Order: sequence, then structure tokens, then C-alpha cells
Amino acid sequence: MYKKKTLRNMAPTVRRVARIINDLDSAIHRLKNLTDDLARLEADSRALHNRRTWEKAAETHAGQDGIPNHTPIDKATDILFAQEADDEL
Repeated sequence: MYKKKTLRNMAPTVRRVARIINDLDSAIHRLKNLTDDLARLEADSRALHNRRTWEKAAETHAGQDGIPNHTPIDKATDILFAQEADDEL
């Protein structure tokens, strides 16, 4: 990053290039600061999507009393244990 005093001592063409370099450094710095916020927003978005998917699946599999007959986790557990049983044979 070039300081103002350094820029004053440069030739006009070199000064323009140095200012462009300063602008690029500043933009990179600002983008790096945004990556943490973007990562957090993406994680929140995925969590919300997974929650909505879970709620829809629970509504689809709900029995007459509103209690799910067979939830996706139960199905995944059945598949997992069925594969382990096949592996043991």
C-alpha cells in the first residue's frame, strides 16, 4: 500500500499505477472481510432449507393423530442397520 507522501514523489504515470494497486489492495481486503459473513449466511441458509425439508417430510409421513408413522431418520436407520446386517452375513 502506497502512502500519500510516497505517491507525491512519483512520476504521474507511476502514480496512477500505484493508485490502482492501492484500490485493488483495498478491494481484496474488503472481500476478505466479507467471506466470514458469507460463510455464516450460507450455513444459515442450508440449516433453514434442511429444517423446511424435515418439516415437509414430517407432514407427509404424519399419521391420523399427527405423529409421524415413519420419519426420514427412521428410514435412514432402517437402511443403515439393514446394510450392517448384510455385512455380518
